[in-house]
Amino acid sequence: MSIVKVTGGMVEGVHEDGYISFKGIPYAAPPVGDRRWKLPEPPVPWEGVKLCNKLGPACCQADNQVVPGGDPDDRGVVAGTSEDCLYLNVWTPDISAKKLPVFVWIHGGAFCCGSGGGISATPDTFVSRGIVYVSFNYRVGILGFFAHPELSAENEAHVSGNYAHYDQLAAVRWVKENIAAFGGDPENITIGGSSAGAGSSQCLATSPLAKGLFQKAIVMSSWGTMYSSYPEDFILRDREDMEERGKEFMELNGCKNIAELRQRTYEQLAATPDASFRKKYHYGTVMGTSRDGYLNPKLPRIAAQEFRVNDISLMIGCANDEGDGHMLRLGMDVFKKNSEPVFGDKMEEYLKLWETLPSQDIADIANATHLKFSGEKAYAAVSSELGRKPVYVYDFCRKGLKKGKKQAYHGLSSKYFFNRQKSLPGYEADDENVAFFIQEYCCNFIKNGNPNGEELPRWDPYTSKARNVMYMDAESRQERDENVENPVMTFTREMIEEKMRAGLQNQTT
Repeated sequence: MSIVKVTGGMVEGVHEDGYISFKGIPYAAPPVGDRRWKLPEPPVPWEGVKLCNKLGPACCQADNQVVPGGDPDDRGVVAGTSEDCLYLNVWTPDISAKKLPVFVWIHGGAFCCGSGGGISATPDTFVSRGIVYVSFNYRVGILGFFAHPELSAENEAHVSGNYAHYDQLAAVRWVKENIAAFGGDPENITIGGSSAGAGSSQCLATSPLAKGLFQKAIVMSSWGTMYSSYPEDFILRDREDMEERGKEFMELNGCKNIAELRQRTYEQLAATPDASFRKKYHYGTVMGTSRDGYLNPKLPRIAAQEFRVNDISLMIGCANDEGDGHMLRLGMDVFKKNSEPVFGDKMEEYLKLWETLPSQDIADIANATHLKFSGEKAYAAVSSELGRKPVYVYDFCRKGLKKGKKQAYHGLSSKYFFNRQKSLPGYEADDENVAFFIQEYCCNFIKNGNPNGEELPRWDPYTSKARNVMYMDAESRQERDENVENPVMTFTREMIEEKMRAGLQNQTT
């Protein structure tokens, strides 16, 4: 029998090839009607046994709300969309087992699209290695991040927005409380994700509310500490500012209060003027993760700079050619202007170092700087000085074909992670080697916090004394920064480390 008791009632799974799947388990009450824009509530109990044999619908994501040209496999909306979307999926190799390691994947999608279906619903990498695997949906876009003073007044925490992250928190807490029934170990949980899923993993890792819920995190592209801001001057990151913008959004919809706005259909909300992707009223990109003082006393990147992070083991890294993404190829003047707040009085020295690079193309300069990757390494180095748990750093170097150009682009690593490499344009036989390395390293880390294993090149933590980076490709290898790093990245990393150490010193004085 594949029937287990979980929060809310009994669920029945389906025996598949080598594992048992439980798809579409409610982990919270449907956030519809009066529950729209409220913190997640416990699932509504049901009678009898719920057959969990199909994915639950993804959160609503209208065409004008999603990433233009995004991969449908990544979005994974195969089960349709609905505001009633808070469902998770569990795949277990053995329901009668005891204390199997657990991995919870948080899907990406720029916080405006995506789901726990599609590529996220591919469990083979994990169950074949004795790991219980979980994916889930959460609220995105307007439904996941809208903030308004009326909403903040409705709950004891006095917060609104960040519903996506509160859903994620609820899902991970559900796993902690229920995964033993599926053969999993509630004391050996790893979370992870790519892109927005990576940002979400960092958000939970820096949240006091998530302390103790998981022991490890795999953060793919990326663990943010420093970034050069986008040029739009209407991006918001504080709850109070988002609440004021929420008032404007309500007026644009001709509503006088939240009760009236809750009567608007999702389609009406998505059609609000200037609410399309990256416009002023777009939720997810322009108004996404915010500092609300409850989930996040500080923004995740600031919390990371100050090491206000739950002490967990980390595997963090980026794709080798995604370093130009933070400035969106918007021109040299914008790139320089947005870099000034990062480099401050070291800006002239930074500009001078450009001369050491083989190319003066703006994308190549930004990629050589690779602000996010530099920040990840700086975080790992200073973290080691504080005696925190190990941080393993990787650089994903495999190049794939995208828009007629071969590059190690943003999000490519997850294709190999989920064993989808055969679907890539220009697939070659040694792509299987890339998949082997990333899967083995990550699954070893999920099991015991250490990526090393048989048939694998050794991978040591990144520290200020031994700056080890695993360069993942068909022939993966560990190298020290001093043997590989370009001068611009070295300068950037050292500058960020100095800022972090100075910040820590200020905290103690």
